[in-house]
Amino acid sequence: MLSIFAAVLIFSCTKHLSVDYFGEQDEHTHAPPDLKTFLISLVRLLVLFALMHCLIYGASTLRPDLQVWSMKSVGIVGGHIIGFAGIEVFGGLLEQPFSQGFMCVVIVSASIIVFSAFLYVVSHKLVMGLGNNGEYHEVARESQHDGACLCYGLLISMLVRYAIAGHIPPVHGAPKDKSHLQVLILFAVTVLFGVLVVVIGNLTAAARRENRLSPMATHVLDLAQITCSMTMGWCGLFWGQWCFWSETGGNGVGTGSKMSARMLMAMIFSMGCFAAIRIVDFFADRMTEQSEKGLRQLLSTFGIVMGLTWEACFTEAIDGIANDYEGASRIITDVGLTLVLSVVVLPAWALYILPKVMDENEDKKKEEPSSLTSLASGDETE
Repeated sequence: MLSIFAAVLIFSCTKHLSVDYFGEQDEHTHAPPDLKTFLISLVRLLVLFALMHCLIYGASTLRPDLQVWSMKSVGIVGGHIIGFAGIEVFGGLLEQPFSQGFMCVVIVSASIIVFSAFLYVVSHKLVMGLGNNGEYHEVARESQHDGACLCYGLLISMLVRYAIAGHIPPVHGAPKDKSHLQVLILFAVTVLFGVLVVVIGNLTAAARRENRLSPMATHVLDLAQITCSMTMGWCGLFWGQWCFWSETGGNGVGTGSKMSARMLMAMIFSMGCFAAIRIVDFFADRMTEQSEKGLRQLLSTFGIVMGLTWEACFTEAIDGIANDYEGASRIITDVGLTLVLSVVVLPAWALYILPKVMDENEDKKKEEPSSLTSLASGDETE
C-alpha cells in the first residue's frame, strides 16, 4: 500500500512538471492525448525505466549488508512508477477515437505484447550483461514484472468498463452517471478476477509440488496471477467510485467537492479492505498449503486499492494547494509537498516494513521446490 502510494505521488509530480515545462496536455481535461502528449509520455517511460535500472544497479554495488535492502527499496517503488508511466502511454492509446469495438481489444493485446517484448529484451540482454549478481537480476525482473502487471491490470479494467458502460473511459476514470445495474456488473467482474487469483495460485502451488510444470510455465502462471490481482484491484477501485456516485445521485457528500468524495471513499475503502484482509487471512491460516497461496495473493490486491485511494486524496489536496499559486511558485509547491510526503512515508516503509517482508519471503523461498531456482539460474546463463 505504502509503496503504491509513494510511487504514484512521485509519478504525478513528474507529470505535473512535464505539463508545466513542455506543454503536455493536462490529464484533468479527460480528452484523448494528442500526438505531442503521447510522445512525451513515451519518452518519460523510457527515461524513468532507464533511471530505475541505473539506481538498482548502483544499489547492487553497495556493501553486502545494504545491497539487497537498497535494491528492493528502489526496485519495488521504481517498478510501480514504471507501471504508472506505462499506463499513461498505453492507456492513452485506448482513449483515441479509433479505439472502438474490436480495435479496443486489438490495442490492449498489442500493448501487452509490445511492453512484454520490450521487458523481455531488457531482462535477458541488458540486465544479464550487467555482472553476475543474482540478487540484482532477481530484483530487476521482479520490478519489471510488478510495473508491467500494474499496467496490464489497468488496461484490462478499461476493457471491462468499456464493455459495461459502452464507451472508453479516461485513464483516471469517469465514475459518474452509472446505473445500479452497471455498478453491480462491475462488482461481479471484480469478484470473478478474485476467484481467478485464487484458482491460478492453487494450480501453481499444486504443479510446483508435483514438479509437473517447466520453469517457464510456472513463471507465466505467476505473471498471470499478478495480472489478475492487479485487474481485481483496479476494478474494485473503480467499482467503489461508481457505487459512491451512483448512491449519491452524482452530487457527492457535503459540498459535493471532489476532495470530500475522495476522502470519504478512502475511509470507506480502508475499513472495507482491513475487514477483508482479516477475513481472508483467517481462512488462509486454516487452509491447506496449496489453497493458502491463492488466498494470500488477494491480500496484496487490497493493499493496492488502499494505496490508490489514499493517493487520490493527497494528490487532490496537493493540486488544490498548488492551484492557488502560478508559475514557478506553483511548481515549487507541487514538488515540495510531494517531497515532504515521500520523506515521511518512504523511510518508515523501507526501514521498518520492507525488512520484515524480505525476511518472510526468504523463509518461503526455502520451503518452495527448486523449480524457481532453476528458472533464475537458467536466465543468468543466457
